[in-house]
Amino acid sequence: ISKKNNRPIKPDSVNFVLNTLIQSSPDALLITGFEGHVIQYNKKFASLLILAADALLKNEEDVISQLRNHLPGYFFQKIISENGPDFSCCEDVEFNHPDIKYAQCQIAPIQDASGKKAGKLWVIRDRTDFIQNQKSVEHASRDIEKRKFEFEKKNQDLGKAYREVEELNKSVTEANRLKS
Repeated sequence: ISKKNNRPIKPDSVNFVLNTLIQSSPDALLITGFEGHVIQYNKKFASLLILAADALLKNEEDVISQLRNHLPGYFFQKIISENGPDFSCCEDVEFNHPDIKYAQCQIAPIQDASGKKAGKLWVIRDRTDFIQNQKSVEHASRDIEKRKFEFEKKNQDLGKAYREVEELNKSVTEANRLKS
């Protein structure tokens, strides 16, 4: 390996790469510091919260108040009551938004290089297509089971009718034999 490739990466390059990854993510991302102040969020996060262009999220309280209209009450209350440096959760929830019906909301603590709590990563992932497809599959599966049950019932009825015809056939054969 050449020495040219072993040189340390400049912090500006790392910051540029991280910023690019955050901004280009298909998920809504928000990073808060240890004290709950907002460090960074991507455009997707701002658009999910339907923030005005000049609106700023300064701390977790701002984020939580903006999420109030989008999350189901039980999940919102969970965030309110349990939020703290160690709080983490990951849950699929109904999401009240014009473009997203279901979302996976994930909040996880992040650590610095020494392992100390440094803040949190908030991720909101659109799961609308996945959940709707899953519901369609479940519906189709229930429909298949119902049709299978109906088919088995009809098959039993046909088997019973076949046995009755066989008995009648035997009776007719016996009657014809006795007649002759």
